[in-house]
Amino acid sequence: MLKFSRHMPPYQPEPQSQADRRSQLFSDILLFLVCTGLVCFVVYMMVTSLYFLIMFGAIILHFCWEIVSKRRRLARLSEERQGLSICHFARSFERREVDPWVIRAVYEEVQNFCGDGFPILAEDDFTKTYRMHPDDLDLDIVTYVSQRSGRTLDACEKNPLFGHVHTVGDLVHFFNQQPLAKTA
Repeated sequence: MLKFSRHMPPYQPEPQSQADRRSQLFSDILLFLVCTGLVCFVVYMMVTSLYFLIMFGAIILHFCWEIVSKRRRLARLSEERQGLSICHFARSFERREVDPWVIRAVYEEVQNFCGDGFPILAEDDFTKTYRMHPDDLDLDIVTYVSQRSGRTLDACEKNPLFGHVHTVGDLVHFFNQQPLAKTA
């Protein structure tokens, strides 16, 4: 008998091999060296050029403004949605057609991305509501949801929703159409 979704295990990353760890260490060192070189170049240009200093300052201010405005917008949305829970989210789907493990895995992983306690709605658009880049969805959330819901990502290109996931509800329906992973 399938356990209730509230007993779903958390995401467990795959164990890395020795070669994967060495490769990760090499890429981390390379990234550190590139960033250090870039910082040295920026400091040199700031000292020698007033225009570069003004441009760099404007870019930094823009990114700070984006971060602050995103936090304010999400806080306002959270306040508007006060009292909503996973129960409200689950009622957005047909009870007998959608796997509850998929619903819970999507809800919790999107909530982890936005911040704990943030109420998620099925009609929330990833780019408009959360200002989430599609690569964030592919790399982080999809991998975690796949493992937690027991669904495989094999042959996901054959899924009719592949490339058409724009809302949280679309992500639920996408995973609901993916085959169950074979257990060893």
